[in-house]
Amino acid sequence: MSADKSDDLERIVTVQRLKSDAVDDYVAAHDDVPDSVVEAMEDGGVAEYELYVDGDIAIGIMEVEDLEAFEDVYGSDPDNQKWEERVGEFKQSGVDPDEMEMPVMERIWSLGDECE
Repeated sequence: MSADKSDDLERIVTVQRLKSDAVDDYVAAHDDVPDSVVEAMEDGGVAEYELYVDGDIAIGIMEVEDLEAFEDVYGSDPDNQKWEERVGEFKQSGVDPDEMEMPVMERIWSLGDECE
């Protein structure tokens, strides 16, 4: 698992493939993210989470204090598991609601590293 660490936060990028006929449903589900999910993210040390969609690809960018600690907090809450099961219906791949692990992409290059 690779992450970019800056300012005491890890930047995590995830990619999830959506079912092509369920993209609109996936986007609509995020119009009403449960408060318990937001609270668990904050309690787990997430400073920011952004979600982008293009066609059947969803990209999440998260800045978090400690990914493993976040996964422990987030994954132990039954409400979050229900949420991941709900949005999991719209995905071909992504967060596994049974394991509650995030599919983290590996960073291979950074302009900031080049300019140091």
